[in-house]
Amino acid sequence: MNKTQVWKWIWLQFLVQPLLLSSTAYAQVDSLGVKQEMDLTDYYRKYISRKKAIDSNLDTSENKAAWTVLPMPSFTPQTGFAASVSANRLWATSKDANQYQSTFNISGTGTALQQYLLETDHTIWRPGNKTVFMGDYRYIVYPQPTFGLGGSSKLSNENLIDYNMLRISEFVYRKVAANWLVGGGYVLNHFFNIKEQGNPDGSDSDFKQWGSRSSTTSSGLGIGILSDTRSNENNPVAGSHFLNIQFLQNLRLLGSNTEWHSLTVDTRKYLPVGKKNILAFWGMGWFTFNSPAPYLELPSTGWDATGNKGRGYMQARFRGQNLLYLESEYRFSLTQNGFLGAVVFANAQSVTDWPSNRFTRIHPGGGSGLRIKLNKKSATNLAVDYAIGAGGSRGLFINLTEVF
Repeated sequence: MNKTQVWKWIWLQFLVQPLLLSSTAYAQVDSLGVKQEMDLTDYYRKYISRKKAIDSNLDTSENKAAWTVLPMPSFTPQTGFAASVSANRLWATSKDANQYQSTFNISGTGTALQQYLLETDHTIWRPGNKTVFMGDYRYIVYPQPTFGLGGSSKLSNENLIDYNMLRISEFVYRKVAANWLVGGGYVLNHFFNIKEQGNPDGSDSDFKQWGSRSSTTSSGLGIGILSDTRSNENNPVAGSHFLNIQFLQNLRLLGSNTEWHSLTVDTRKYLPVGKKNILAFWGMGWFTFNSPAPYLELPSTGWDATGNKGRGYMQARFRGQNLLYLESEYRFSLTQNGFLGAVVFANAQSVTDWPSNRFTRIHPGGGSGLRIKLNKKSATNLAVDYAIGAGGSRGLFINLTEVF
């Protein structure tokens, strides 16, 4: 994919977005009323401790934080069996009824593959929704299978790469018009102790041919455009939308090994279906420019900010200099009290081949999942999905909060 094709795709997004962003948001409350919603705590109190269910009135004027903590075993294609503890905090920074909810997530994970992850992210809306801080911080020890570059890479060409990673990312946006904010930030990605196992057949891996190093540092300044009407990103309501465009310039002056640029366009839309159900869409373009980015920072399956892109495939299954991604998900209720829900979803991804840098193959995926209301005050669901991809790829995917 050349630069002309990239810019055509970006302009198409700008032509489509005004149509998608024009609808109004709908409250996600069924005919029973918010007070009769039930979550996991309510069922425990009702059937085990024999106490009254907790009032679920979501009055932000109380300005109280809602915490959800979940220790659990899990299994994903990239980690195998894992044990983790995840926590989510939701609160309002003002008593204004229109104040967006701020979120803070933190998780610690250990896996059977000797992977260890400590991750935290936040979205903090200041009073009046005029300023927002968006941060992503990680430290991971992560031996991980990779499969080479391009859309034609094969599972049989698995190459285990072991590395440590430190990530620091913080962006600040300021409101300039209704539902539109602009801002900037800083991103540091430091990979070290990088070691590869090599291709099974003994041939030179794409990692080695790309220019393998024992450590890489990317340090850059970014600018961004944000439009976000999700009052609660844990579980966006019908009619809301999200659009984030970020351009990042990694500079030697700031400590980067090489100077290279990236552009990400992340757009999401939530349409009402009937009174309670939602049809959600997610589109993402991820592009790298100038000199080649470090191998482990090239656009790749499951390496978006939340690690959710490409259900049906293991993380890092496909990697290239550029990536395009589309997903749709239908979300519907199974019980009137909101405790159980379900989803069906389909996605498609494509990465550019190497060295041609052209999109030649599309990899589809899809599946279904169950939603369990853990905390009705913060609208936090436990998401358990089973997804299938092409070529025999499949897996179980577990998240605290909605996938997107």
